[in-house]
Amino acid sequence: MANIQTALLGAMRDIARIGIAKTKKADTGGAKYNFRGIDDAMNEMSPILVNNGITVTPKYSDLTVHERAKEGGKFMRFVTVKGSFTFSAEDGSSVLAEAYGEAMDSGDKATIKAQSVAFRTVLFQQFIVPLMAMDTELDGEPEGDGDDELLSRFRDAAMGGTKTLEALFKSNKPSSAFWSRHSRSLKEAAAMADKAGE
Repeated sequence: MANIQTALLGAMRDIARIGIAKTKKADTGGAKYNFRGIDDAMNEMSPILVNNGITVTPKYSDLTVHERAKEGGKFMRFVTVKGSFTFSAEDGSSVLAEAYGEAMDSGDKATIKAQSVAFRTVLFQQFIVPLMAMDTELDGEPEGDGDDELLSRFRDAAMGGTKTLEALFKSNKPSSAFWSRHSRSLKEAAAMADKAGE
């Protein structure tokens, strides 16, 4: 197996542990929704890529730009761009991943936004990033005895929503160290499960 395949698999294992939650909120005027921004993707993926010896080289092509008039004489710029990203390992082996990015802006940032969308999309697709944050600890600090099993039970409870998570918390009363380490991601996961069930 080429080094890049081993490195990609290692990165996939690392991101599978933590996921990336939809923490950003958007309001399009007619619909409100949560999303993951490029900042979220890069903040989580950057140390994972570095730790697994993976470099990324971007290349953009097929740029299309359309301008549409808005009220007041201003224009909205719509941009589509194709992003090609080469993921490389230390031995020179590499894989190429591509994605299109679309964005609009009334100023000069539509192209940058489209590039960011393409890069974020490739990161999420290449590494099959889980759809919710589960554990934000990236430093490899060892867990206490039995923490892995306990965390697994709490993650399962979080998938059932806030009430299920609270019930398990009351019945298990985890240590303050455990709860301090994992409460944020567990609560986020439970909140997302609540919304999914609405």
